[in-house]
Amino acid sequence: MENNKFNKIFIVAFILMQSLFYAQCKKANLLIMIDENPSLTISDFYIGSSLEENIKVKYSVGSIDLNDDIYTKLMNNQSENINLSFEAILPNKPFASKYIVSVPKTFFNQDYIIVNIFNLYHKKYRKKYLKLVKNNKEYYVVLETPNSMKFD
Repeated sequence: MENNKFNKIFIVAFILMQSLFYAQCKKANLLIMIDENPSLTISDFYIGSSLEENIKVKYSVGSIDLNDDIYTKLMNNQSENINLSFEAILPNKPFASKYIVSVPKTFFNQDYIIVNIFNLYHKKYRKKYLKLVKNNKEYYVVLETPNSMKFD
């Protein structure tokens, strides 16, 4: 009888600890597509604004994990955008490509964000996006959410 009570108390305590852990972590559904394919090899993923230093966060395909402190800091600063910087290993390229993407803060309140990156070394994307590229970047970015799109 005493052992049964202990097991119930242990299970309730375990569930409470798990819920506290997950309550302090904000998941943002973010999918990075490079040249119309989901990128599976993302490394050195940093998030920040132009007003503060970048913070390394964990990216797994389809989501990023932000703790409450980082999320609150990003949402409360004066900048309108949040910068994502990361490296991706692409097929047929021997080195990782570095990308910097600026995402409006309001997009992080949406159900998901899809970051579409089109590399201009591909002829079909160069013909389509070359005149639209700013700052001499070697790629063009289109951001999608359920309610809006942003073209870089």
